[in-house]
This record gives sequence, structure tokens and C-alpha cells, in this order.
Amino acid sequence: MKKIEFAGILVILFMFFACINSNKNSMNSLKTDKETSENTNNFEELKFDSLFKLEKFKQFPEKFIGAGGCFTYDTAKVIPENYIFLTNTMDSAIISINGKDIVLLSDPFNSRPRINDSIQDAWKGHGINVILKLINKDEIGDEASFRGTLELSTKKSKIKFRVHGGFGN
Repeated sequence: MKKIEFAGILVILFMFFACINSNKNSMNSLKTDKETSENTNNFEELKFDSLFKLEKFKQFPEKFIGAGGCFTYDTAKVIPENYIFLTNTMDSAIISINGKDIVLLSDPFNSRPRINDSIQDAWKGHGINVILKLINKDEIGDEASFRGTLELSTKKSKIKFRVHGGFGN
């Protein structure tokens, strides 16, 4: 009986130390992600005001070719020449401000799982937080069409755009 109790205590201690080690590794991983994000910041934190407008991409970024999300203003046709927001749906997104392509990293803490036809994904980087809230308009095969809002915010300002576009191959 005492051997079983002792074995149980050893198992609990092992699990405790394994969890502590796991948390240290995940904290180191978070620091690495943060450092990576800061190192990709080739310019100072961006500032924008209420007259701010996202620019269309002059050239389609290679990293985002293929399956992913492509969005434009709700008043524009959904074609590559009009895209203002691109995501590879895995870990990053890109916007263009003042002629600079800005890569943003996924922000899982502000993303929400898909519920029915509603999606909320978030990214951040360069002092900008981006939240994409979408409602499914249409699905045909592997491609889906959405409409919604793209919200950009910094410490001092926030702006929201109506967008539409989709995910697919």
C-alpha cells in the first residue's frame, strides 16, 4: 500500500516539474516570437489619423501567393489589383501603408474560432493591431466569399474599413 502511495507522489511530482518546464519553454517561445516581430520592424511605430487609407499592393507579395485570404474595400472589385489586405491564413498578414508593405504576425489572443458563418482573426506588428471580422457570403468548393470589417488600431487611434474578399486556392 505504501509503495502505491509513494509511486503516486512521484507521478504527481513528475507532472508538476514537467508543467513548469513546459511553461518555461512556451515563455521562451513567446519571447522569440516577440523578438522576431520587433526585428522585422525596419521603421518606427506607424501613426495614422482618421483620414488614413490602406494602399493597394503595387506587387503581389510572393509569400502570399496561393491559398490564403485576399480582401479589398467593399466598394472595389475583388481582383488582385485592388487588394489592400492579404493573409496566408496560418501565421501572418500584410498591409501597405505609405508605400511600405507591413508584415503582421498572428494574434491568437484576439482571434475567435469560427462560429456558424462568422470569423474573427487578429494580427499585430509595428505598433498596429488588426482585427478582421467576417461573415460568410458564399462558398463554392474550396473557395469562400466574405464581407465584414478590417479594424486597425494603435495606442492613440482606431479606424475601421468595410471589406470583402475571400479565402481559397
